[in-house]
Amino acid sequence: GGGFGGFDFSGADFSDIFGDIFGDLFGGGRRSAGGRSQGPMKGANIRKNVRITFEEAVFGCEKELDVVLKDPCPKCNGTGAKPGTHPETCPKCGGKGQEITRKCDSCGGKGRVRKAKDITITIPAGVADGMSMRIEGKGYAGYNGGPNGDLYIHVRVKKHEDFVREGDDIY
Repeated sequence: GGGFGGFDFSGADFSDIFGDIFGDLFGGGRRSAGGRSQGPMKGANIRKNVRITFEEAVFGCEKELDVVLKDPCPKCNGTGAKPGTHPETCPKCGGKGQEITRKCDSCGGKGRVRKAKDITITIPAGVADGMSMRIEGKGYAGYNGGPNGDLYIHVRVKKHEDFVREGDDIY
């Protein structure tokens, strides 16, 4: 308790601290011990690799990606509860979470369904091998009205037979 320069950590809740840090880093929101958080939570991020030619890197291009997303279930509107019912306050945790007594048969109570989508992205001219791009809001859907996660694109440029790039110069 008296270490770390005299700070007293005896009353600190490290699960809250680490939950905030790692939730932000990995796109998850905080969840209560009994299940989903009551408040809005950001959806998870998606990472995708894209391989382009040397010419596409020089002039820019558009690429279509096949991405499998987790979208809100259209049958239960993302609640996880069977249509016509709703999540109830959990008697075990006293309202810190929710209990779904009659789960949606389409998503199994998860509130999300996997869906393949084609997403067209624009790769700007001059992109270098190993660069990453963030496309905001193209990740997994958020929970309870939270924002979507982001799509991170990692660009790999194929080597050219005749040309080499060094910084902004082509030889």
